[in-house]
Amino acid sequence: MTLSSKYKMITLNLFGGLSIFFVLVVLRIPGLINADQLLSADEGIMAYQILDLYKGSSLFFYYDVTKYFGIVNGLAAFPFFWILGVGGLAFKLPEVLFYTLYTLSTYWLVKKIQPRAALIVILLMIFPSSSVFGGNIINQGITLISFLGNLIFLSFLKVKETGGSKAFYAFLLGFFVGFAIYTFTYSIVYIGSIVILFVLSSNYWEVFRAKVSKKTVISWFVMQKGVVQKFVGILDGLILVFIFVVLFSYVFGGFGIDIAGYSILQSNALHKPVGQLLVLVAFRICLFRQDITGKLSLIKSLILSMDPLIRRSILFCLLGFVIGIFPRILSILTGETTRGGQGFDVDFVPTNLVDNFWILMTRDFPGVLGLWAPIAQLFNSEINSFHLFNSFLGGIIIFLISRAIFSFVKPRWGEVKDIFRLKVLFFNPAQFFLVLPILICAAVIVSQGAPSTRYLFPLHGVVSIWTAIYLDKVRHKSKTFFAFALIVWCTFGAIGIYQNHVAGGVVRGFSVIERPNPYFKLVKFCKEHEISNAYSGYATSAIGTFLSRGDVRIAEYTKPFWGRKLKERLAKEENFSIIIASDGSDLQVYQEYLDENLLSYSKSIVKGKDDTDDLYYIFSNFRGERATIEQLRSLIAS
Repeated sequence: MTLSSKYKMITLNLFGGLSIFFVLVVLRIPGLINADQLLSADEGIMAYQILDLYKGSSLFFYYDVTKYFGIVNGLAAFPFFWILGVGGLAFKLPEVLFYTLYTLSTYWLVKKIQPRAALIVILLMIFPSSSVFGGNIINQGITLISFLGNLIFLSFLKVKETGGSKAFYAFLLGFFVGFAIYTFTYSIVYIGSIVILFVLSSNYWEVFRAKVSKKTVISWFVMQKGVVQKFVGILDGLILVFIFVVLFSYVFGGFGIDIAGYSILQSNALHKPVGQLLVLVAFRICLFRQDITGKLSLIKSLILSMDPLIRRSILFCLLGFVIGIFPRILSILTGETTRGGQGFDVDFVPTNLVDNFWILMTRDFPGVLGLWAPIAQLFNSEINSFHLFNSFLGGIIIFLISRAIFSFVKPRWGEVKDIFRLKVLFFNPAQFFLVLPILICAAVIVSQGAPSTRYLFPLHGVVSIWTAIYLDKVRHKSKTFFAFALIVWCTFGAIGIYQNHVAGGVVRGFSVIERPNPYFKLVKFCKEHEISNAYSGYATSAIGTFLSRGDVRIAEYTKPFWGRKLKERLAKEENFSIIIASDGSDLQVYQEYLDENLLSYSKSIVKGKDDTDDLYYIFSNFRGERATIEQLRSLIAS
């Protein structure tokens, strides 16, 4: 590729990306105008911690609320804070940017599979399902990790195209893998996909399958002389399992395996498996050490037998991986991270598997495609002509997606069977979109908790790719049907977008409305009455602290709590207030405690719109025993 063509490609991609971003922003204007009102509690707790960092507080690598989700999504808000000022809009716009990059990178991937379908997939992803659209203004990282997953696929593809001889592409692959793990450990579905494809398409896989089987393992075990060597063989296998567990724990954050609610294996405490591994290794050395030198020499000879170019690429890949995951390494070294987060806890009890599979197929998969509501509307007694029209469009979408899946999978059915049978594959880029959906669905089914629609987000991208490839084939047979299908998809998506805005209370008819924000009244009241330290529920704590720009610090009065740093900071403050929403049960708990245990206190009310209703009750100026007052900081058990 010449220099001029490279500049042309960069310019076209930059222009295309800006155009996509502009269209996505326009479609989300009602929600973005109401960005402060639409802040979720989870966004709020991330936003106020990022705001502290923006103001110059000490560096951290993970939010208080989780240790499997890095702060990259929050750091992306810094330029928007600087340009637009601190607020919900500045924190939400990065999510639109991430979806733009995800769409653009999907275009690059489709160019590798079926170039003429690449532009079609952009159009399909600009008008996504209502559930995907709704998540596109919640800065929760799933879109970012989908973009990084596409970069992992693209860099892996470059490594395969160059036969692993280009160190730069190997470095990029390692970097994107490491950085994606730090950003969000959900990246395991993308990393698992390339690991499966790498292994099954390797030249050594067929040799390995021929040499290693249940029969050969049993034969090797029988040939071991004496009980000690047989036991050492079992011990070596156990040590290998523990090495995997330790590496997995430090890289991804641990996992748990349950059966029928009984814990079989847990590795969420990062340092515990290391101690267990050291004990096993020490015991192994004391028991039988004569063969250790030979095994180390065998490993050394295997490394030296590699092609020097491949060996160099592996080293560069490891270097890129270490650089990418370095924030996580630092968080472990500094003591910020000592445990893994939930997310890899699985339960293999048959009833759990069947239940999760049923929910996936009947609720979550149709839901992520925006098909659940149109189907449900058909059984609504208040159905009208609009619902019938939308359900009709939904029926056509179901037909298109069904045909697209059949068209994509049927010619590759042999590859699907080879993947399940772990047979040798002849690699091609389309296999990304065979393995990825299999892993996503498998992860959801074996998950200990109930499936969550947001974790199926990448499936919408996969279905969009399948549909784009199918429509490109249709275009050659019937341009009329091709145009009709695109119109139906975009119309169905536009209706879903409109319904999403209406359900969010930001559109009435064809007018954008600005929802009242109770937090604005609360923050204004606190500033006017010089309340700078307070305790409240999770949502009020997170959102109120952020929307006050940190001027009013509100920690949680619940136990347990999520905002650890803010809670510790406020524990040092002697004077504080209690803020309670009027629509919850916490008011009665606090009112009874204050009346029974304190000598006196003051009570204020934050009124709602037109001063017609009570939004919040604020208690302050407490008088009584110090220990009794301190109990107010964590009075609610949740």
